[in-house]
Amino acid sequence: MVQLVFVHGVANRAGPDFNKNRDLRDSLFRQGAFAGQPLDIENPYWGDKGGSLVFGELSLPRKGKQAASFSLLGKQDQGAGAPTIAQIAAKDFGAAIDVLYALLVERAAENGDSLEPAEMAEFMAAAAYAEANPKPAWVDPDLSDDQFIKLLRQALNRKKPASYGLLDKVQEAADAIVDSGRNLVAQGLVGLVRDKLNPLVAAFLGDVFVYLRDGDRRQAIRHRVAQSIAAAHGRKLAGGGPLILAGHSLGGVILYDMLTDPKGAGLPDDLQVDVFLTVGSQPGFFEEMKLFAASDPAIVPGGAKALAAKPSATHWWNVYDPVDVISFRCQGIFEGAEDFMFSSVGGVLDTHGSYFHRPRLHERLRARLAALAK
Repeated sequence: MVQLVFVHGVANRAGPDFNKNRDLRDSLFRQGAFAGQPLDIENPYWGDKGGSLVFGELSLPRKGKQAASFSLLGKQDQGAGAPTIAQIAAKDFGAAIDVLYALLVERAAENGDSLEPAEMAEFMAAAAYAEANPKPAWVDPDLSDDQFIKLLRQALNRKKPASYGLLDKVQEAADAIVDSGRNLVAQGLVGLVRDKLNPLVAAFLGDVFVYLRDGDRRQAIRHRVAQSIAAAHGRKLAGGGPLILAGHSLGGVILYDMLTDPKGAGLPDDLQVDVFLTVGSQPGFFEEMKLFAASDPAIVPGGAKALAAKPSATHWWNVYDPVDVISFRCQGIFEGAEDFMFSSVGGVLDTHGSYFHRPRLHERLRARLAALAK
């Protein structure tokens, strides 16, 4: 039985939404990346020990103030209409599939719904098809949304409408992809609304500062994570391996910090991690800033030792999205770390939290884990 410990990232606080997202993520793991394998999942919660704004976010610029729009590609066209799914797919078919299904999964989560078996089957079928067919010949930017979905369903050999209501909701999803207030699309246009961006950045900085500051809350966070790792480690020793540690956002930083300071973090002496997975995370950035307990200022490019030590894990896979402004690379900074760029057409406000809603992420993780098992 596979042992998975998932450490959540910033801005996660207990409540109905947190529980919905946790349950949906667990369901996607069981039916997606780990389909067909018995799976134990530990979800240590540390959000209540993170940062808090005691003045009720009074420090955040609000009142509808908006930063100037800018284009990453030098093109400014605020008046342009939303592109169709087909137009996005003509540029990047896999990213179009991901963003379409991720938006629909997120709507299911908002309603407290789980994925039905038929829905999950289509979710994974779409991912497998996109991986095998990065540029399908049938994709034409002049297709309407209805035509695109009809041809996609034919390609997936699915004739009956999915209970997602996919056909009815696709235009809503297309509009959401290019909402000028929150999203970045392939054309390079982005509008940054401080009312939405500030809370994300504030939550990130608040949780980071709390964790880096050695004290009771930092120790409480590490203790909770260590308990979950120890439980999964014990099941692995009893014949329930392999052991996979996954950290999203600051969760990846916490795991790296603990794995490189195992005694101080209270981890088992004989801990051996098979796969260390960081997604939308910042270990590379923190190491460049030399903020970890294990950071050595003498380890720099061109020095006697140019790479920081990899934690005691057989494999380290780091996934980042170039659109996600708080995800960073690790390869070339740590020994043995492998970077995987996961490009999306999502927005700067949506991308960071949507990795595990994307079908291709589960398909790629499933394929890599299957290759390790051979």
